[in-house]
Amino acid sequence: MDVLLTLAVVYVLIRVITKKRLRDLPVRWSFVLLALALGPVGYFLFGLLEREGVIEEIYEGHAHSAMLGGIFGMLFISLPLVIAAVVLFLQERKRGKS
Repeated sequence: MDVLLTLAVVYVLIRVITKKRLRDLPVRWSFVLLALALGPVGYFLFGLLEREGVIEEIYEGHAHSAMLGGIFGMLFISLPLVIAAVVLFLQERKRGKS
């Protein structure tokens, strides 16, 4: 529920600041996909920092599960999103030239 509320607040802020709807903004969706692809990488790095003792573990064994989740996320989420981001970037670039 908090995520939906946060998204609604962000949408209203963008609307108030830019005076435009999101679909009217010149958004490079390839960069949005690339940012989403980095989520599992961040989760893996968080687990790595927990394992090394830089960050205190949330609970016993969380470092291991975070690293494992980050690895699976990088395989099954990040890789397709990076490929989609590259393809979309090339399409956006081609559309911009013509």
